[in-house]
Amino acid sequence: MGASPDQTAKTVSSIFFVSGINTFIQTTIGDRLPIVQGGSFSYLAATFAIIFNPELQAIEDGEERFEVTMRTIQGAIIISGVLQFFIGYTGLATLILRFISPVTIAPVITAIGLGLYGVAFSGVAACWTLGLVQIATLVLFTLYLERVKVFGFRIFSLFPVILAIIATWLLGLILTETDVFEDPGCRTDTNNFILQDSVWFRVPYPGQWGAPIFKAYAIIPMWGGMLASMIESIGDYYGCANLAGAPPPTPGIISRGLGCEGIGLIISGLVGTGNGTTSYSENIGAIAVTGVGSRVVVQCGALVMIIISCIAKVGAIFVTVSIIFIFRHGFLLYL
Repeated sequence: MGASPDQTAKTVSSIFFVSGINTFIQTTIGDRLPIVQGGSFSYLAATFAIIFNPELQAIEDGEERFEVTMRTIQGAIIISGVLQFFIGYTGLATLILRFISPVTIAPVITAIGLGLYGVAFSGVAACWTLGLVQIATLVLFTLYLERVKVFGFRIFSLFPVILAIIATWLLGLILTETDVFEDPGCRTDTNNFILQDSVWFRVPYPGQWGAPIFKAYAIIPMWGGMLASMIESIGDYYGCANLAGAPPPTPGIISRGLGCEGIGLIISGLVGTGNGTTSYSENIGAIAVTGVGSRVVVQCGALVMIIISCIAKVGAIFVTVSIIFIFRHGFLLYL
């Protein structure tokens, strides 16, 4: 998109901020399940189509191209949010529940992941040494060390992704400090100036990139991402309720949840996160591992996300390790 490091850091903080707000809304007035809302892969295919539109790629200045592209994405997400809000709260979603089952949900999720496999391998190609280490540690922690206990806790089951990122980052730091890495794509000190130059506190706000732009070529593809996200979310509601010990969600609960996700999309579009939010399957799996299915715990997590997002240097830190996150997200998509 042509974003400067500062714009990238602000986008990361915005994603945390909106995820916290949308999680709190969903757990309070939505489906009221202990379910986290976060950026969805379902919208990435449509987002890539917008990014690589010739009209936007023709803008030579990188920062200007980023802002115009972001505003175009915002407009598409806002319209998608309005549509999902309508589908949810009018009860139209309940009319298709009979056609939604694991037989339909699983292929949708699989198609989303396989359709974005290029994100994984293009990221690994940027620094194949760290990329292979990231893949190996993820496989090791999730498949072979999941039952290993440290101080009585199965930390590899609880935090496989975080531990894999830490392990890969430490290796990259060691190889950077010993000057083994010369390629800027592998070194951990390439973006250190971002952390030094960023302010300490900043609150993301609506319109921070400018007024949303509404284009048909952006809005229509985003509807496809919205529908895929809705199907995935319905499956998440049933899974979350089952693991949390709650009764199966009724059509009314499902409608309320999808409607609230529509509100979340509108908020995402207004603030400008570059992506829509949806229910997170990963955090539902965490309920099975931890046995904690309390809404209050998830709401506290939402508050933490909001607070962290306002500490601008946290977003800057994530930018300095962005290549590690490319490996992580791409590999999980491929799986």
